[in-house]
Amino acid sequence: MKKTIKQCCLTSLIAMTCFASAGCDDQKNSAGAMPDPAAQQENTEQQEIAKFNAYVDAANGFSYSVASDLAKHIDYMKRQKKNGDYDAYWVADDTSLKRMAEHLSEARAMKPAMADLDAPAESYGNALNAALPLVKELNDYQDSKGMLADGGQKAREKEEQYVTLMTTLAGAQQNFNTALEKRDDANLRHTFESAKKGSPDYYRSGIALYAKETMNAGETFFNAYNDEKPSKEIDNQFRQSLDKLAEMNQGCEPLKSEVNDLLGAGRSALRDAEKGSLAVNHFLKSNMSIRMRSDAVNSAYMNLINKMNRSGCEARG
Repeated sequence: MKKTIKQCCLTSLIAMTCFASAGCDDQKNSAGAMPDPAAQQENTEQQEIAKFNAYVDAANGFSYSVASDLAKHIDYMKRQKKNGDYDAYWVADDTSLKRMAEHLSEARAMKPAMADLDAPAESYGNALNAALPLVKELNDYQDSKGMLADGGQKAREKEEQYVTLMTTLAGAQQNFNTALEKRDDANLRHTFESAKKGSPDYYRSGIALYAKETMNAGETFFNAYNDEKPSKEIDNQFRQSLDKLAEMNQGCEPLKSEVNDLLGAGRSALRDAEKGSLAVNHFLKSNMSIRMRSDAVNSAYMNLINKMNRSGCEARG
């Protein structure tokens, strides 16, 4: 019954820095002019942003967790050993794996080199390509209901190989996401600290930064209650992250509604915690109250990020 309350951070968090390229002007040297070192540096930075965003797009296009998906598959196969019915047999989608491998390859080929991302991206791509032949074979088996013809024999025979390949893939995905998130952290902090205080970029990057901190604190908060190990310190960290986000909200009118929804979802969870209603129900063997609040925070956060990638912040009059 106990499951980790994992926030949907990686995909959405990484998406936040997509806005970084919006404020870059592609300045070109006039004909015959000597190259301007500052302009060349700016061009390199723009290329780096474009490559980073290509990696972000790749990650967002393949947003499900391989590890979580594999765990569900393994659980299903264990149950079928007892039931002997493989009618609902399923594996990862080969089309999605192929698309992710292609997008990673395209992003990695872009200039300039980004060792901190290129290396884990290469490992991730290799793991995807290694898994693809078997996954495609098992997708054909799944789609044609081959398990009804052979009683699940092929599913059982291929299970060890499938689990091995997907375990490697899950690790590669985690390593890539960790590297991408680390780069995202640095980008967000740099953008916020470099922006002129009170400017649209200041508030927009501040919302991105503090929304991310809110989600990180929220994950710790919900897991503490899910594990029945809550603490005032963890509660306060979540509350303080929400308060920081609220301070940024006054300077970005286009995002105000979405930020308010996230603030409301987080503060409602804190209120439930104070009332004692955010808890595991041992009688029903359920953590539904925790998951409902966690899902509400996740949903509000995703809506904010989606809006953020479409809208800017108007300068305050």
